[in-house]
Amino acid sequence: MIDSCVSIVGGEQQQQQQHKIDEVDHAPSSLLCTENVDHENRICCLLPSITDICVALGLADNIVAVTHECDIQSVLHNRTKQNNDKDSKDNNYVSHGLHIVTKSGLDPSLTQGQIDKAVKSLSEAASENETTPVPSLYPILHEEFQKANPNIVFTQTLCNVCAPTPDQVQSIISATTCISSTSYSKLKSLDNGSSSDSNGNNIQIHSFQPTSLIDVVETFVTVGEICGVGERGKLLKIEFMRKLHEIQNICLSKKHEKTAAEDVECDKSKRVLLLEWLDPPYDGGHWIRDMIEWVGCKNIRIVRSSDGEMPTVKSKEITWSDVYQSDPDVVLVACCGFDLERNVRDALSNYNKFKPLRASKTNRIIACNGDLYFARPGPSLLHGMIVIAQTVYGQDVFSLEQLKSLVGETFIQWKNVDVWKENNTINLVGGCDNVEDIEDIRTTFNKLHKGACEKGQLTYMDPETGYQVFTEVAHRARGRCCGSGCRHCPYDHVNVKDKARKINQPAFLFEGSQDNCFPLLALDHALEGDIKVLFFSGGKDSFLALRALIKTYKQNCKHGRKLCIILLTVFDSESRVIAHQNLPIDVIIRQASHLHLPLIGVPLHRKSSETYIERITLALNVVARKVGLESVRQITALVFGDLHLEHIRCWRDDEISKLGIHHEYPLWKVPYQNLLKDLKESDAQVIVSATTKNYTHVDEEYSAELLQRVERNGGDGFGENGEFHTVVKVWKVSRDVVLDL
Repeated sequence: MIDSCVSIVGGEQQQQQQHKIDEVDHAPSSLLCTENVDHENRICCLLPSITDICVALGLADNIVAVTHECDIQSVLHNRTKQNNDKDSKDNNYVSHGLHIVTKSGLDPSLTQGQIDKAVKSLSEAASENETTPVPSLYPILHEEFQKANPNIVFTQTLCNVCAPTPDQVQSIISATTCISSTSYSKLKSLDNGSSSDSNGNNIQIHSFQPTSLIDVVETFVTVGEICGVGERGKLLKIEFMRKLHEIQNICLSKKHEKTAAEDVECDKSKRVLLLEWLDPPYDGGHWIRDMIEWVGCKNIRIVRSSDGEMPTVKSKEITWSDVYQSDPDVVLVACCGFDLERNVRDALSNYNKFKPLRASKTNRIIACNGDLYFARPGPSLLHGMIVIAQTVYGQDVFSLEQLKSLVGETFIQWKNVDVWKENNTINLVGGCDNVEDIEDIRTTFNKLHKGACEKGQLTYMDPETGYQVFTEVAHRARGRCCGSGCRHCPYDHVNVKDKARKINQPAFLFEGSQDNCFPLLALDHALEGDIKVLFFSGGKDSFLALRALIKTYKQNCKHGRKLCIILLTVFDSESRVIAHQNLPIDVIIRQASHLHLPLIGVPLHRKSSETYIERITLALNVVARKVGLESVRQITALVFGDLHLEHIRCWRDDEISKLGIHHEYPLWKVPYQNLLKDLKESDAQVIVSATTKNYTHVDEEYSAELLQRVERNGGDGFGENGEFHTVVKVWKVSRDVVLDL
């Protein structure tokens, strides 16, 4: 298919490649300034990756022609001089001496299936007549090419359909000029000849065919040598390799850690499948294997017996059955030529094809910018490797400083695609996926379960898997909790040891401390004071609500009234992730454990027919049973950390109030400066855990500066409109200080 991605390198060949990588020496950066650029060079880049390489080599001033898919703004931004060509009526960039010399031959509204059909039709038509060249989907604009008047043309021989080939370039210019043509197969250059036309014009055509990551790196040197800046090419290679090693070392360190920052065990040797097309599916080819394995993961490449002893290194068409049999831990949707938004949209439109995958049930279907991060064999492959690492090891695998050093930016977009979620919307987030916490959950198994119980049946068939599932009737007949985290356990999962990963019904994940510390009461002494359930997400708002609640009782200590606070956290039953905050439930357990506060977890089933209110009711019933209340109505209050969003408060007051329990909003309409001051007094570190805007970044610390930055960009300084979400690392401060006890 299109210009994409992974190399089938055997063990010995792979070791040789690693040896080549490790042989790279360090060179002084001063060499970058010792070469003078030949300003007579007029470069035409028919590959976006070569445009990126030329810009990185300091050759932006020499680029006179690019494709419609190249990063044109990068070329213009990196120029040191302006061209005085005044002929701007044909092209907005001509005044800068830059011509766009290709166009798309396809309607962008076509589906992937329609594009695939068009590509195959072109190939079949050409195969019927060997003398007929395969027309490109991105034809060269003859007139613009002539206006650009290049003397160096860079193109490729990887794909005869999706980018201009040397033959197509020659067919345009051979009538008026003499051409010297060089092909680089795996970057082994051939001797280059030259000749001139009657006007003295000389045009060199250089084509590339990298098949591995090391081949890509050698391209830097080759392009530099062709353009007379060979030392710059070597330095670019050395710097790229240094960054590769830094990424690898960081990933391997993360991989071998027993626990991550939130006490969550890191993924080990995850099996990753990159799909460069969906209809029909194509696996990755060429350099993708190297990228995946470089960060400590296992690349999945579909190999059939028909492939022979030396399978093709190119991306090849596979079937969805092949995909299901490969059973990847992570699936990267990185379709060639498509940006993040298009890949998200196409993944969602193919949701039924992804559903059978285990990765879909663990929220590991990842859409990313396939065109920029994976299909371009150039400097931007570093971004692709960071995407792989973040989706496997977590967003905190790289610090903001490391990201800035590696790729010059701290925000790289990718998205978890939830193929199970109804009414999916495209919300481009840097690694953040939104799981609604106020919604009706997907309809299916709960109605079947209720019907089976009414008939006294012990099992019913799950409509998704076809498996028989025990009903509550069967569990009550057993008379005890078996400890397996059963879907319809009526015993509050009391015997489940690993509750964070196994519970399917609301249950206490942590029962708190047995010590009473004024004004707080332990769970066993709850009836001696007020019982309040705080809806807790692990972020700054619910944390500040907790502090405000405690402060109120401390200030009213003369009344002698005490308080039992129970944290309630809603999370997705399959991914075990908290809504919006994008945090694993383990993080909330760590917070509750440090604070010595009881925590009840409420898993939401996306394939149930229970509503959000029904799940909350079940959780409050667990609370009532635990502390010895006759009814949930005896709970003193439900507490929420809402700040000022009227529609959210109205929804809670209209719907949750039907339970007959008083509501409290201790932060309602409190000025942000007061909240920020209280946050500072807690000494707790607050970190951005998820973001939907490019002016905030995951893993940066929440501060007054961040608040002001968000407000300058038209957002809400506390992220009330979903601009960002946070996690409070309470475990870094003593309990007494962080709770102001």
